Amino acid sequence: MFIFELLKEYKKQFGFKNVFLRNIKANKLIILYLTFSLFFPIIIVSLLYMNLYIWMGVTALLYFLILFFGGVQHKAKMVKSIPENSIGLDLIPFRKMLKDN
Repeated sequence: MFIFELLKEYKKQFGFKNVFLRNIKANKLIILYLTFSLFFPIIIVSLLYMNLYIWMGVTALLYFLILFFGGVQHKAKMVKSIPENSIGLDLIPFRKMLKDN
């Protein structure tokens, strides 16, 4: 029973929805970053299909630059985020459950 409660609490704290919402609270630009990371590969493949290799190369370079700088910026915002957005605060219920049992 204890393992089931622990798994239930883990899913509640670290499920995809909660982690995604916590990232959005910490960094509002993550929506733009995710949009770029979804649509740029489609644009790159369509440019490849149309034999526009130079534009495809420029777009691919721009895509990787956006991914790199967006990741660095998101990491910096998550490190500087308020404590309620940090993972350490989410571990409190687990510690409480372990202490009680």
